[in-house]
Amino acid sequence: MKKKMIDFLACPDCKGHLRILGTVESGDEIIEGILACAECGCSYQVIDSIPRFITEVNQCED
Repeated sequence: MKKKMIDFLACPDCKGHLRILGTVESGDEIIEGILACAECGCSYQVIDSIPRFITEVNQCED
């Protein structure tokens, strides 16, 4: 996923702002990493440049 795409994404759980953590990058492309919600604490993996928003795979703080 392109780094600038973070401005257009929101947490599917609470609609909060996502930040990028622990990335493997190539130019302006994020290859691997974590999208973490600043509001609710949910995190979503980026694998092979694709953000994975499947709830069963991701972690949320309760």
